[in-house]
Amino acid sequence: MTHFTAKNFVLLLFLVLLHGCGKDDYYSGYIEGEYIYIASSQNGHLAELSVSRGDWVKSGSPLFQLDIDSENYQANEALQNLKAAESQLENIKKGKREVEITALRATLEQAKILEQIAETRFNRNSKLAKTGAVSQDQFDESQSVYQRSKSDVIEREAELELGLLGGRSDEIAAAEANVKAKKEELDLANWKLAEKKLSSQVEAYVQDTLFRVSEWVPAGRPVIALLPPENIKARFFVPEKALARMQVGQAVNIACDSCDNPIPAKINYISSEAEFTPPVIFSRESREKLVYMIEARIGLEYAKLLHPGQPIDIHIKKP
Repeated sequence: MTHFTAKNFVLLLFLVLLHGCGKDDYYSGYIEGEYIYIASSQNGHLAELSVSRGDWVKSGSPLFQLDIDSENYQANEALQNLKAAESQLENIKKGKREVEITALRATLEQAKILEQIAETRFNRNSKLAKTGAVSQDQFDESQSVYQRSKSDVIEREAELELGLLGGRSDEIAAAEANVKAKKEELDLANWKLAEKKLSSQVEAYVQDTLFRVSEWVPAGRPVIALLPPENIKARFFVPEKALARMQVGQAVNIACDSCDNPIPAKINYISSEAEFTPPVIFSRESREKLVYMIEARIGLEYAKLLHPGQPIDIHIKKP
């Protein structure tokens, strides 16, 4: 309930004398707060509550934590899966191991030696076949062995080249896609883990804590209500005849029972719709008269001095 106390009266009398009697407007109002409700996207038991009702918290200060056993397990599993996928990709890109490459080189050298032997035998039988020193079957056999040895060398060279090149492009692409998928799984697991350890993003007053430690917290249900100083504002109502004198950005002064000096504020919102004076506001004029709601922002250095629901008096100097 708003009323003029002795302190308010002295303040208002001082302002009236300062600006001239009858030249200024005075309205009754109250302090309004826009709360921030902090909730997790995950559910779980409330494992830790780092703040209490009435605390002031800074940006980055821990607020609460839900149980994280399941999320820790999922994050660790996702990390191990990612490491395995990255190792597989690296192995494919490298190709065969050095010991395998050495074996392929040795096989190729052996095939080349056998080719040289087969070529020598084939050339000798070619000359002897012209003089009838070897039969046609012997000549045909040496020719066949020579052709097979040449094909064997070509095959061994291809195997070595493939071993040096590593995996095929389609195998590498598949392995890279697998690594990307495992990274996304890890990111999701870490995000879920982070969603269970929430910190304040702003400096704020802890208006209320809505759960106790060990209680089950459903996903999306607020655990803490915060009130940042910048979300504290003054709200008052003016009659239609005074509306034309109100402008966004206009300076006003606030007086309250606990205020030693007037608190400066600036109008930041003027309602476009009329309404009846709220019953919590005791206007000096008829309560049934239509009025317009006006809100004024308070400087951060003063906002901590005021509290939501607190009755105030607004002084506006006439132009």
